[in-house]
Amino acid sequence: MELTATTPVHLIHVDPDVNMARFYGIELQPTLFGEVTVFRTWGRIGTNGQAMMVRTDSSLIGR
Repeated sequence: MELTATTPVHLIHVDPDVNMARFYGIELQPTLFGEVTVFRTWGRIGTNGQAMMVRTDSSLIGR
């Protein structure tokens, strides 16, 4: 599977009854070496949050 372009996904969860305001994001980016980098972000709305980057073989994306 060849990955050429991706659209990032951004999700927001707000529940004022329990003082919850969170965001989540995920994006796939191809590398120059045929791998795929998965960028994940999460945190409380209004903060920088946290991020994680994982590189994987592109053949694993279809599973």
